[in-house]
Amino acid sequence: MIPRILGLALAMACGANVAMAAAPKTSAMVWKSQSIDLPYPGPHFSGQGAELLNPSCSTCHSSGLVAGQPYLPLATWKAEVLKMKNVFHAPVQDKDVDALAQILFERQTAPAK
Repeated sequence: MIPRILGLALAMACGANVAMAAAPKTSAMVWKSQSIDLPYPGPHFSGQGAELLNPSCSTCHSSGLVAGQPYLPLATWKAEVLKMKNVFHAPVQDKDVDALAQILFERQTAPAK
């Protein structure tokens, strides 16, 4: 039984090779430049703290994504910054962790009372 299956597989492989050799050659692939429009508010931060947020956060996060986060206490923002630095290897220097957390905390909208 096994030699019969092996022979069938070999015959199918040979047939595929012959069919591919007889196929017409296609021309080289043509590459075209494309442009896209990024959704507002785009990937970069502006305003207070942008000089620290852009190199630290915008590689992975748009400013709109960060602005859309729920209100978080300062300690939670610090934990998030540390997670991004230590787990996801965000380009954050140790000396900037507290400043980034403070900037993110101050940029959010306080919840309604």
